[in-house]
Amino acid sequence: KLKAEPEFSDPPGDGHMTGLAIVVLRENGTPASDAQIQKGLAWLKVNQRESGRWWTRSLNTDSWHFITYSGTAYPLLALQMCDELPVAGVRP
Repeated sequence: KLKAEPEFSDPPGDGHMTGLAIVVLRENGTPASDAQIQKGLAWLKVNQRESGRWWTRSLNTDSWHFITYSGTAYPLLALQMCDELPVAGVRP
């Protein structure tokens, strides 16, 4: 939706877009220490579900939220690109 549309609202953050934004920034040479990347990484860490995924609401359907798969893949890639993935078997 366009911001000019009356029903526009500022949607909450999600793993898909946060992760993708970090991946794009890193691919374009932004250092992992950048304040915006650090803010995004902090959001990802706080909002990861106990199951390990980041749930993402589908914009097209309420019956099947397949976008959750990429909504988890992008955050994992973002964390990996910033050397923020935990060591296997070690919980923070």
